[in-house]
Formats: sequence, structure tokens, C-alpha cells
Amino acid sequence: MRLLVSVRGPVEARAAVAGGADVIDAKDPARGALGPVRLDQLAAIRRVVGAARPVSAALGDAAMRRWWRPRPPQPPRWRS
Repeated sequence: MRLLVSVRGPVEARAAVAGGADVIDAKDPARGALGPVRLDQLAAIRRVVGAARPVSAALGDAAMRRWWRPRPPQPPRWRS
């Protein structure tokens, strides 16, 4: 069995590694269930964890992604 610990920043990441976490998961619950951490926070987490443990990162809910929303249907374009 492996232990995954979700962290918001480097301080929590350091504590998770010290506490025996096998996988460090970066996420910010203040930004939703799958809220992404800021890129600078993710980089700081990676620096603290180093190569000692794998690091995963939440990318956000699909509803947060503008490009994920389907576009309304467009009428066909006819060429003359």
C-alpha cells in the first residue's frame, strides 16, 4: 500500500515527506475539489521533494477550463 498526501505548498510537502508519504499531490482545495496550485508553488514543492518522491498535480475541474467547454454549433461556410 502507498500513501498519497495532498499538499498546498512547500511547507506541507516537506512535512508530508518527513511523515512517510510515498506520493506528493499538489492541489489547492480553496480553488475547488481539483483546484490547481500556482506554478510557482508547484515549482517550490518540486524543489522541496526533489527526486525522493513522485509529485502529481491537480489541473482543475473541466468547468474551470474555457477551452474545455464545447462551442455552440456554427452554420456551414459555403465557398463561392
